[in-house]
Formats: sequence, C-alpha cells, structure tokens
Amino acid sequence: MRSRRVYRNPYRFSGCGNQNDKKKIEKLFAKNVSGEKFEKQPDKFLEFYSETIKDGTLDKDSILMRVTGSQDRNFYRIMDSGAKITKGNQTYYIYMEVVTADKEHPENKGIQIIDLATKKAYNDRYFLWHSKKGIFTQEKVCEDYRTMLIFGK
Repeated sequence: MRSRRVYRNPYRFSGCGNQNDKKKIEKLFAKNVSGEKFEKQPDKFLEFYSETIKDGTLDKDSILMRVTGSQDRNFYRIMDSGAKITKGNQTYYIYMEVVTADKEHPENKGIQIIDLATKKAYNDRYFLWHSKKGIFTQEKVCEDYRTMLIFGK
C-alpha cells in the first residue's frame, strides 16, 4: 500500500497551505529540489494560496482519477497526480509530481513539482504544467508558453 501515500500528498500539502506552514511544505519536497531558486517559491506560493483557496474543498475523486506512475530496474518511481480544489465559485487545479522510491538516489524521494493553476489558466489552449522542479502558481498562461509552442522554442 505504499502508493497510497502519494494520494495523501495533496491532502498533506493543502493542510500545510491552510496552516500557512512553510517549514512543513519544504519538508514535503525532496532534497534535490532545494536550492537558491526554491527558497522564495514557498513564500510566493503561500501568499497566493492564502489569498485564494485557503480552506477550499479538495475534490477527492479528482486525485484518484489522475494518478500515473513509472518504474524501471532501479525501482525509480514517479507518480504524478492532479487534484481539484474549489472555494466558493472558483476552481483551482494542482499538479504534483512525486518520487516514491529511487534505489540509487534515495534523497530524491519526495515531491519534485507542485503547480497550482486557476481555472482560467488551466482552460487556456496554450496551458502547460511546469516541468522544472519547484513550486509554482499560474493565474494566467505565460506568454513564454505561447511563444514556445508557436515558434517551437
């Protein structure tokens, strides 16, 4: 039942957001994610979270429907899941990528990416989840995504 832990990550994460607990959020991430670029991301995220979806309702069904994973000979496993949170008449989507086991690099175990998007950004035809390690929010689709998709950069 180890994979059930991945299902609970969105619950843990939203609980940390509701408590405005930066330290707990940082502990959920794998050690290989930390660094200079990551230092300010939790603060920015918590500011967005507290202004928008704090104490919102996490849709339990949306988590289980989007969980996928991969595994190779080294027992390296990545699970990605999506979750939907609703607060009032607003809807937000969370993408989460988690390494559940890595035989060669056990320090990689933990959350690699969390990306929270507003429904407006999520529904844009140019929308993409972040692929870099870290924690992100998207209120609207970045112009860079449009440029990248249109011109192939």
